[in-house]
Order: sequence, then structure tokens, then C-alpha cells
Amino acid sequence: MSDPTKTWDWGRMQYLSGLVFPRAPAVWPFVTENMEPVKFGAGGGSDAFRWFGWSTPENGGCWNDGRRAGGVFRLEKPRPIILRLEGTPFLYPGKVEHQALVLRVNGHELPERKLSDSDGWEWSIPAVWLREKNVIDFRFPDGQIPWRISDNGDPRQLALFVRTMEWRYAK
Repeated sequence: MSDPTKTWDWGRMQYLSGLVFPRAPAVWPFVTENMEPVKFGAGGGSDAFRWFGWSTPENGGCWNDGRRAGGVFRLEKPRPIILRLEGTPFLYPGKVEHQALVLRVNGHELPERKLSDSDGWEWSIPAVWLREKNVIDFRFPDGQIPWRISDNGDPRQLALFVRTMEWRYAK
């Protein structure tokens, strides 16, 4: 490929592009003790934390796009943390009543959550799962493409509109 920032080039098709993770980011943002929640909306500062599977940030937040999305962060010292997300699941009355969300942190899977309202959700992550550089793998098995179930022309596969992500050290 002539342009390393492009993810696709018709001249040199990437046959495994849907099966292989994108290259890890060069810079992994630090999570600190008294850090404010990261805002996922346009201009909110989430670019460094979002890795793959996210749409362009909009006013107030950012949608996933696909069945998986990834995030990264760094810790100076692995300690137990509480991960908190605030957002809105993609729902459609009579057709999509909830969205399932499975989180994996460095390959360790947390219990599935069924998201059915706009709220905040928390997960406790033990120190033994954490390293200096950490990967959060978001899995959205119930993600939907809006144009398939409604007159909305949106072609993205949506499950969760994330407003903020916050890390707190557990006491």
C-alpha cells in the first residue's frame, strides 16, 4: 500500500482484513488516579482510547460499528479498577428489546450484560488481569443494522452509543 493510513486499497486487496486485528496503536493513553471520565463525543478526547470498531464520534458520543470494538489504556501499576460506561443501547420497539455486551480485558471475559435502557454500567476488573498496556475487547452479539429493521438508512451495525468511559481505582 502506498498510504499506510489507509485500511483498504483496491490495488492491493487485503483478503484477511475482516479476520485480522488492525495494528495496535503506537501510543497507549495513561489512566490516572483522579482522571475525569473520557467523553466519546466529537472533540471529547476519546481518540487515543478507541482502537477499532468505532464510528466517527458524533455530538454527545460514539457508536460502535460491527460486532466488535476495541479500546486501549495504560496503567503505571496494575491495581484493581472499576470500569464504568455511560451510554445508550440501540433498541427498536418490537424488534430489538436489548443489546448484549460482553467485555474482555486482556483476554479475560467478564459476564455478559443485557443492556435495555440508557444508563451507566460498571465492571470490576481484578489486578491480576491487568498489565501496563491493556486491551478492552467489546463484543456486541446482538448488534443490528438499522436499515434492515426500519426505514432508517443507516448501514452501520449498531449496538451501543458510548457517551463516557471512566476508570476508578477500587478501594
